[in-house]
Amino acid sequence: MVNFRDRFNDINVGIDIIALKRLSAILERSGSRFTQRVFTSREMEEARSHGNYLAALAGSFAAKEAIIKGLCLSPQEELPLKDIQITRGPWGEPRPELSGQAAEIARSRGIEIIKISLSWEEEYAVAVALILGGGGE
Repeated sequence: MVNFRDRFNDINVGIDIIALKRLSAILERSGSRFTQRVFTSREMEEARSHGNYLAALAGSFAAKEAIIKGLCLSPQEELPLKDIQITRGPWGEPRPELSGQAAEIARSRGIEIIKISLSWEEEYAVAVALILGGGGE
């Protein structure tokens, strides 16, 4: 059996939950300004084809926040949310893709694997991120 501590000396978890009502109010108030700042065009496209647009956006938003928490950023480290893209794999599984500052931070910290799990129900969306790394600088 593989001992994760032998392979990964840095294991972090992040979690986030968002009320769908809250996200809906944000979208009503700021509309495309919010979505353009937070989501990539691919995320928007996938959310539109999802069947529950609001739940899909909420899940992606919660995943981005969970990853940020799992990266253990200091209060001075700001990260553009678009640097974390949540896409879907062949079976609909969520897949994080990092770019820009997010990718740079992950590289510098020796992060090798980021896995996420999303769930939502009538009122809330929740995401958990598992961050595994070998150390870094």
